Amino acid sequence: MDLAELLLEAVQWVELMHRLEGQITDTFVDTLLSVAPVTRQFLYLKPLNSSTNYANLANQLSKKRWDVETGRHRKIGHATSILTVAYNDLAMAWACHGEWEKAVALLKESRTIREGLPDFTKDKLFSPLYHLGLVYHHQGKFDDAETVLNEAIQDRENRFGREDTSSVRSTALFYAQGNVRFSRADQTRQDIRMSYVDHMEAVSRARRSVGAKNRATLICQYQVARVSAKLEDYEGACILLGDILANTLDKPMYHRDIARTSYLYAKCLHIQGKVAESRTEILRSLEIHNRLRPRQQRTAETLTEEDIGKLIPYDYL
Repeated sequence: MDLAELLLEAVQWVELMHRLEGQITDTFVDTLLSVAPVTRQFLYLKPLNSSTNYANLANQLSKKRWDVETGRHRKIGHATSILTVAYNDLAMAWACHGEWEKAVALLKESRTIREGLPDFTKDKLFSPLYHLGLVYHHQGKFDDAETVLNEAIQDRENRFGREDTSSVRSTALFYAQGNVRFSRADQTRQDIRMSYVDHMEAVSRARRSVGAKNRATLICQYQVARVSAKLEDYEGACILLGDILANTLDKPMYHRDIARTSYLYAKCLHIQGKVAESRTEILRSLEIHNRLRPRQQRTAETLTEEDIGKLIPYDYL
């Protein structure tokens, strides 16, 4: 199977999983685990990891793949890059369950294995360092998160130059670092300014690598709007948020993005006295939230930022 066919299969799988959100049964899970070739399961993990509804399935698929790859490692007697990916995937699955220490242990082991591979270069530590940064952030270990993310940024700059736009990897690192500094912003005003710089850098790199209307770029733009709102630039935030919604397709795979964008947009509009427009956006956010979290129904008056955050439990590019 060539790359084009793999990519098509991945897209079709993502769309199917989001279309069936909330309807997946245990029988479906058991069937998928029994028939899905381990070599193809990597196609399934990202859409599953993005949803709390599928966290158990993602964990099972990741564990099955990890078992196969560690068994292969014992049989052939040496590590491969595929083994490190299996460690990363299982770490991400545990992270989606909030099992941070399990994720940290797997990511550290992934790093150790990578460093021992014959073709090792430091930029190949991107995945374990990036996800370590995300996990440390969730644990509230902001300084540790910043340290590993900065290490990964420096590794990529040393390999690809300061203006690396060869992929969205540098974008993802600045995105994650900006989020860490945003979370720490209540402690120091300097952090909110640095968060703004990081997210503007992420937007710039995303535009150059994948285009202005790509989902990665729009997600980075959302974070700029979030920082702008924190700085009380509500008008500027609204301009950014309106642009994001105008360029985001109304498809199930993007509804989580739409929900959090509309929620922030509603809050910014309300502060500016635009009550009718604010109501429209909060209702759009509410509808998505209640559909995706049927056991945690809210109203327009009770929907909170924390509720919206639970739609994307592990935020990464």
